[in-house]
Amino acid sequence: MLKRNAALSGFVAAAITGGLAPAAMAQQSTQSASARAMLEEVVVTARRTEESLADLPLSVAAITADQMQAQGIYNVQQLHNFVPNISLTEDVRANDTALFIRGLGGGFSNPSQVYGTGMYVDGHIQVGNLGAFNSTADIERIEVLRGPQGTLFGKNTTGGAISIITAKPGPEFDSYLTLRAGEFGQTDLRGMVNVPLNDKVFMRLNAASEKNDGFWYNRYLDKDTNGSDQQTVGLTFRFLPNDHWTIDTRIGMSRDRDQDRGARCIAYPNEEVLTELAGAGFDVSGLPGPYEDGHGFWGSGPTGLGNIEYLYPGASVDYMRSCEISREMGTFVTAQDFDTKSWVDNEMFSVDATYDSAGEMMGFDNVNVQFKYAARTNSYRYLQDRDWTELKINGVGMSPISARGQYRTTDEFEVIFSGDINDRMRITSGIYMLDDKHQTGRGACLDSWLAAYDPVADTINGQFDDDINCALEGQDIFERLPDTDYTGINANNDRVTAESFGLYTQFNWSLNDQWDLDFGARYSTETRGLQNVEVQVVEGSCTHNNPGDPPPTEMCAPQIQLNRERVLNNGVFNNASADYDSITPMVSLTRHLSGGNRLEDGMVYFLISTGWLTGAFNDELNTNLVPELEPLKAFGDEHVTNYEVGFKGTFAGGNIRIAGDVFFMQYKDKQEEISLPNPDSVFGPDQTIELTQNASDVLISGIEFEMRASLWDGGFVSLDVGLLDQKYDSFMAFDPDTFEIVDFTDTATITSRTPDWTISAQVEHQFSLANGATITPQLGVYMADDYQWQEGLLRGEASRNCLQDSYAKWRTRITYEPSAGNWQASLYGNNITDERIINLCGPGNTGVYRWLLEPPAWWGAEFTMRFGG
Repeated sequence: MLKRNAALSGFVAAAITGGLAPAAMAQQSTQSASARAMLEEVVVTARRTEESLADLPLSVAAITADQMQAQGIYNVQQLHNFVPNISLTEDVRANDTALFIRGLGGGFSNPSQVYGTGMYVDGHIQVGNLGAFNSTADIERIEVLRGPQGTLFGKNTTGGAISIITAKPGPEFDSYLTLRAGEFGQTDLRGMVNVPLNDKVFMRLNAASEKNDGFWYNRYLDKDTNGSDQQTVGLTFRFLPNDHWTIDTRIGMSRDRDQDRGARCIAYPNEEVLTELAGAGFDVSGLPGPYEDGHGFWGSGPTGLGNIEYLYPGASVDYMRSCEISREMGTFVTAQDFDTKSWVDNEMFSVDATYDSAGEMMGFDNVNVQFKYAARTNSYRYLQDRDWTELKINGVGMSPISARGQYRTTDEFEVIFSGDINDRMRITSGIYMLDDKHQTGRGACLDSWLAAYDPVADTINGQFDDDINCALEGQDIFERLPDTDYTGINANNDRVTAESFGLYTQFNWSLNDQWDLDFGARYSTETRGLQNVEVQVVEGSCTHNNPGDPPPTEMCAPQIQLNRERVLNNGVFNNASADYDSITPMVSLTRHLSGGNRLEDGMVYFLISTGWLTGAFNDELNTNLVPELEPLKAFGDEHVTNYEVGFKGTFAGGNIRIAGDVFFMQYKDKQEEISLPNPDSVFGPDQTIELTQNASDVLISGIEFEMRASLWDGGFVSLDVGLLDQKYDSFMAFDPDTFEIVDFTDTATITSRTPDWTISAQVEHQFSLANGATITPQLGVYMADDYQWQEGLLRGEASRNCLQDSYAKWRTRITYEPSAGNWQASLYGNNITDERIINLCGPGNTGVYRWLLEPPAWWGAEFTMRFGG
């Protein structure tokens, strides 16, 4: 079972609840660690130039390195528990990240799709969502920009942006080493060294290795599973050739060798499933159900009982019984029949050169010009068991795992000009270019088909029909059902391209000492291309019992044959391109508030901002077989307009900071992912495919509130509240059952992965000991409203299994630091009350639901040593 460290749990719990000796606490300090980190002025670059967060007329949450250290934020995904109105989760496959801000965003591994929340590193976009949850090792700060950022950040920020700023080299020697150990085999190591090479060149090197064995137990393989293994390295050089230039070059690499997500299947059949199985002579007496909101058959199968019956007669019953065995053994028990993998490699090289005139230039009081270039590669390989039982029903992955898999390259160039026109007006302008290419495998099959097929003459290699044999590498191969004639094994090869261009300008005008006016606009254009071939493999070429075949626990390597029958008549083929463009303006008005008896300083702002998300393609449509779907091959762009009023203020001599905003957003032509039933495997072996349409208009309103307060000597309190209301104004979508446009406004449920309300609160107190050392206990909580994970265009009632009740997730931390301040030790616990929290749920295969959970209670210890600095 799960190998939890009971001794460690007991030690940590004792230290937090009873290990503090009051007699040793001679006096209180004047301010806690979190108070120092979270009450100080924070400089951000949310508007592409350095500004104080307190003066920014935007809803921005900024988390500095000191705050992340004090609160134990080890990965970008953990921001989910600290920032209101955001949701950072993974999809059903590990490292397929989904980012939502104010309910807008999305993400999974399909490269032909686009998403409305952007992730940036030092101002450079991370295209695609694979492996987006970076380690926070050696990060200076993270800025969460809520609401559309279409003027200064561009097309993929209808919901907002998450901007990661890495730590830069400095002129003094500095270094640290962090060791972390916790339950479930957690072993983390982080290190950094900053070295001045001379008075003009500085170097900073950081490295991290962060691992755990996972919190799921695989009863079939008798081992823990869903472990994580992430290695990161960053090397940065800062060059100061003179008083005007700052040049930063950085190489960043991350290597994830994770297992796939752990999950459990829940036997939850509807009446049809049990009736049909019983009628076929199978004993269903030990199965639960039937349920009115249960799940039906997957596919039509050899006798009409579903695809699982291809395995052997009665496999559906055994499948549901296997799910029940796991349930009876415990919450975090699964039975995957092979070792799963999720391998992601990210490499990024960037050059950021900044010129500052430090005085008058070209009629400006001051000029700042940034030249930004980045090149990034991303590769992805995986093996996934999607039925979570010992039966070989639904596996998918790369064949072989060592093949190239999905591979992405991006080249990005941007020039940003900032100039102070006078002491009251500043202009920021920029030009932006991005070249993005994604390839599945090395494209041999796709290139062979594109070269051979002539759509005008409708010939292949000059013939009406011909065969093209391909050597498969790095394609998606679905797990076979051995010893059958089942043909639901699909291979695909695709290429997605995007060329983006943008021009933008924004003015900041101080009308007088009380009022500021900001306005600007961006013109964006993008050309997208899609080429892909998806076919069923040659029947009988994917077996396990013939000489030379792989064993049943491994993926097969079948034969690929491209011809008219497989590609045009029964497969998927796309060779398309589309152009998109938009203008996204913004305007804000700020009223500065003078200090009084209570308010030290503050501001009220009024903001109208817009965002734009380019359109893209549906890449799984077999339009040759179903020509009615041809108009749905490409979908259009979407637009968001945000109306916002906000307040920021400092009280009590700087000991209390408050920020809050109220917003209303009009979301037009929303790209909705609608599940297309696929019972006969017309579009590959999945029981459904995702069809994206510009189907709806949505009205979104909400509130965000943040408070940071040092209310007593040594104490600190923080409170973050997010409220979100989302409703469809209209939902007119193509119904695949009737091939007509149907009004679903009153029946569809918005997919946003964001509860209606969230609260994050924290309290800590720093005690000073007689020897000058400090001990700081901390208690925090993240609370969320109930949430139904089975969303979208439902065909039937949502399952109770997928309803997450409202909950409170508690965390704690206690930190000791000596008077010298050169090291510190912490004990920590997350989800300490061991709440069962769903983070993904929905229909699985025949008669079951898939159930994915957040980690249980997790305890650990951390030690950091600082050298120099």
